[in-house]
Amino acid sequence: MAMNNKNDNRSKKIVFCSSCLLNTNNKVLPLARYGGFSKEFIDILAKYDLGVQQMDCPETLYLGIQRWQHTKNLYDNVGFRRHCRQLAEKEVDYMYSYMQMDYDTVAVLCCDGSPTCGCGLTSWDENWGGPPEAPLDYGNAVIEGVGVFVDEMQKAIRDRGLPMPPFYGLGLDDASQPFDHDSIRPQWREATESLGGNTFQYWTRVAGPILAPRFISAFLLLFASAFSAYATAAALFSQRSILVPLMIQGAMRNEMDPNQQGFAQVLAFAMIVVVAVVMMISHAVEKRAGRWQ
Repeated sequence: MAMNNKNDNRSKKIVFCSSCLLNTNNKVLPLARYGGFSKEFIDILAKYDLGVQQMDCPETLYLGIQRWQHTKNLYDNVGFRRHCRQLAEKEVDYMYSYMQMDYDTVAVLCCDGSPTCGCGLTSWDENWGGPPEAPLDYGNAVIEGVGVFVDEMQKAIRDRGLPMPPFYGLGLDDASQPFDHDSIRPQWREATESLGGNTFQYWTRVAGPILAPRFISAFLLLFASAFSAYATAAALFSQRSILVPLMIQGAMRNEMDPNQQGFAQVLAFAMIVVVAVVMMISHAVEKRAGRWQ
């Protein structure tokens, strides 16, 4: 029975991914933030019908799962670079084969902060080395730059004469990274354009959903502040307006009905509850926004 090629639905869009982005079991101990992988990361790949080429982990193949943490200067030697170049050449073989069939290598996704697979951040500290029990903090060694494997892969791509795909570093290891207020990162627009998107799609399907939690959180905080601000309410609205701060003021000043004092206390307590709920929602929205950092 002849095959019908018209039923082939492949997207012909490929991303190359560092191994630990799809399998955190390859990460050095104890940096696995997820049990197996980030669901949000997989959802994005599925949303755009991206095929995934998972690259080998150079550290696991060289030193195993139970390796010590290393900074880049410990890996930056002839033997490990030769090992990385061999692995990189295999990935470039795939890249070349895809190009022959008019596939689009959309991006190479790396693990930022890694001594081998970082492409925006890596690490370097000459104090690392010697007894492993030395009191060293990896976070203090993080610097701008590319890891050893990424460096060798970019060299292999150039030596083969292939177009250089965009390299993006994903910081999936550290949930505590602060929000970068240079918010709309150039990589988001570049990735959208690589996938064939236009400006409208960029704002409605990429930047808008990513930035929306920040705007919602800001609105909630402003609401909580304005809700309890007596002076603002008094200045902007008439005394007959039904506003909680003004109602409390009226009840406190009412000398004719002694029950109004209790009514004012109930209203004040209700305001505290409302503000607490708003702050909890704001915290939840901030936590959701943090997924994109």
